[in-house]
Amino acid sequence: MLDYYLDYLKNWNNIKGTMSRHDYWSGLLTILLIISALLWFGAKIPFLNFLPLVFVGAMLVPYLTATTRRLHDVGRKTWFILLIVIPVAGWLCIFVETIQQTKDDEYFEQKSKAKEQKKIPLLNTRL
Repeated sequence: MLDYYLDYLKNWNNIKGTMSRHDYWSGLLTILLIISALLWFGAKIPFLNFLPLVFVGAMLVPYLTATTRRLHDVGRKTWFILLIVIPVAGWLCIFVETIQQTKDDEYFEQKSKAKEQKKIPLLNTRL
């Protein structure tokens, strides 16, 4: 499970590509367990009660990029992540999308084909 959490951290600035359902939810579960442990320590040791807030703030961007990659995996575009700003209904919609199985998406296939077509082939020159 720690590997999936480290994957969140390694790809904190990468919104391209996809993320499998297992990787996404394992990483998110690890984050929730760490937050729970920090909350427990904060309750037991009063001067540590700021740690959960600091950790959540630090994990916000990695969480959003991982969610974006997960949405790509189910066939949604990057802009779909903006639903997260809508309280309850948006969160529920993001949750429903992230628990779905991987879908084949023509959008991403067309995008990769367009990149291949933009490549300049080597010129065959005769000496």
